[in-house]
Amino acid sequence: MHSTRFAYLKGHVSYPQPITLLPGTTLTVELLDTTLEDGAYVTLASHCMRVGGEIPLHYCLTLDRALLHPGHTYQLSASIRLEPHLLMYTTEPQHVELDPLPCADVDVLVR
Repeated sequence: MHSTRFAYLKGHVSYPQPITLLPGTTLTVELLDTTLEDGAYVTLASHCMRVGGEIPLHYCLTLDRALLHPGHTYQLSASIRLEPHLLMYTTEPQHVELDPLPCADVDVLVR
């Protein structure tokens, strides 16, 4: 039986610098509900994984459809870390339309 409670948002994270990521580097991608104007964003989905090598980096977020509401605004946030250092992160809002969910990959740029 196919469940429609969950949906998936996938894509790639890339960066403009021609560097190779070291072993132990982690990628975190989050889907945020940015509807409230006071900056209190709500994290709806998050995925953290170890990465290495070169770009692009693939991600896949599992979304609970019950948390998605018409009229809300959503944004993707991504960061790349080599603990304890933050190496790169999204510097500009990456807005995502979720009604309907995108069929194509959603790409994110970090700097």
